[in-house]
Amino acid sequence: MRILPAPLLLAALTLCSCQRKHAAAPPTRAECLRQARGCRTELMAGFLAVLDKNPPDEIYAKLDSSQRPAVAEHVFRAFLDELFDAARETDASRYLEEHPVGPCFTQVKCGAFATCVAEKTADRLYRGLRELELPPPASAATGADPGTPPPPPPPEPVAPPDPPLSPESFDLSRPAPGLTLALDPDPGTTPLWFSRERELAALAVRGGELQVLRRIQLDDFAAAGAEAMPVVHVTGHGAVVVQTTRALVVLDRAFKPKVAWKTAAPELRIGASVLHRDGVLVAAEGSLIVLDATFRELGRVSLGLGRDKNGHDLLVHGDEVLVLDNVVRPIYMFRIDLKDPARPRVLASIEDRATWAHLLYQWVDEPAGLWAVLRSSQGRFGSRQSLLGMDLKRPEDPGPPHEAPKIMRDPGPNGRDPAILREHVTFSLSFLWEPEIDGPKAPDAPRNEGARFLGGSAQAPWWVLAEDAKGLHLGRFRVGKDSAAFVPAHTLVTFVKPGAKAPGRGPAPDPDAPDFAQEPQDERTAQGVLDHRQDAVVAVFRRQVVFLRSAGGRLTVTGKHENPAVATPLRVRLHR
Repeated sequence: MRILPAPLLLAALTLCSCQRKHAAAPPTRAECLRQARGCRTELMAGFLAVLDKNPPDEIYAKLDSSQRPAVAEHVFRAFLDELFDAARETDASRYLEEHPVGPCFTQVKCGAFATCVAEKTADRLYRGLRELELPPPASAATGADPGTPPPPPPPEPVAPPDPPLSPESFDLSRPAPGLTLALDPDPGTTPLWFSRERELAALAVRGGELQVLRRIQLDDFAAAGAEAMPVVHVTGHGAVVVQTTRALVVLDRAFKPKVAWKTAAPELRIGASVLHRDGVLVAAEGSLIVLDATFRELGRVSLGLGRDKNGHDLLVHGDEVLVLDNVVRPIYMFRIDLKDPARPRVLASIEDRATWAHLLYQWVDEPAGLWAVLRSSQGRFGSRQSLLGMDLKRPEDPGPPHEAPKIMRDPGPNGRDPAILREHVTFSLSFLWEPEIDGPKAPDAPRNEGARFLGGSAQAPWWVLAEDAKGLHLGRFRVGKDSAAFVPAHTLVTFVKPGAKAPGRGPAPDPDAPDFAQEPQDERTAQGVLDHRQDAVVAVFRRQVVFLRSAGGRLTVTGKHENPAVATPLRVRLHR
């Protein structure tokens, strides 16, 4: 009998989750993707090391140190896309046996796994990139002389501090004078919330002007460079709950933040949260977590995608919560049953396979019987926004509670998950010159059709801020039998070139149009706080804040004020 040396024996017995060979449970694509995503940092470093050692072309050789990390990001995404497309969901054995990187998945540690993958794929994946969008070189961004050495790279993002839980007890189910901030029924005096970096600002109209009432520092709760802005929730009793990087913070009457709940570890972040009944639903730690009114955990269900891949948007509909997951392909949409808060269950998981996709917005269309999701995607010749429609009816009960969602669907004949009943393009931007459409001469600007989504409310009647060639509008999406389109209800800004006549078609602009109506590019960074109150809409621009009353499907301007805060308006959810 041949005896293997101890190290070889150990290697033979050590198999990663992606390479398990149990007859009843062959390796799945989801397991392989989970291993790759978990080693993202090491993979990107490995790709850079291989490409730096042997630059694949002249373009790469001329890139500076500030641009090459972006290349690593593109190559990493290309690796995930290839793995997603080539491996079968229910059984990835054939992919692991035939693909050059198959043996790499036997490596348990990320360093060895990443080195193996990079050596076998970096050059090929780089040469296969169809487009490469890079930041400007450091010299161009800083205005420095090209001959001067580049500035040192910025420090790595620092993990957020570990804020201690407040010793106080909180109860969102009843009025608490110490936690109640007065909410005036007049939308013009309702506090607006803004954020910049690690600071919250509460604004309200006082003496006819929009003024900053209070600034709240969040240094102890927000990570440096965190992409996600805080989310503010206002309960029916007026208490304010703020979702920060990894903690749910309650503001007392003096606007002092107090930690009511936090994730299990500093590196685990909150993806989304929403008030439900008297408690809070939190997408964190790779799960949907149900908290009661005192922030005590009642139950949770795993999304099955790893602890660091969370839902980024939650929408409660009846006894279900609809979850959008938007980070790293593949992306998913989940339906989770909340009938028993102690035992939430995944009713359905829907895969989206679009190229470079992002899930922008979701709402329910009761007349059409649809759960609607707006998705953006882009490719080599342009980008588009599309409405995905799923049946609003509750799906079949999956049976006993389970921890892993059934992400095993085969694509339908149209390449979509069978649960996606329809897909309609609502906006498109094309860089492709088509002589039969554009004429014999190439157009000076890309061709666009439809209205581009900018922001939307988190509750009915689902007002949306969108932009088309004529201006910025508030309106709603209308879903027909074979199409879907944005229908303007009120024009906030009309785009007019200097000296040109204002357009005579479309919804009438406000009589006293803003002074910046002739600066469309200046306002295309506009963001909308459209869900502060159920009967009011607040549209926030760089220099102006517009208050509108919503009644009977119509919008009426009730006030316009100069924007005093150089900050980002927050999405505020009012719970009634």
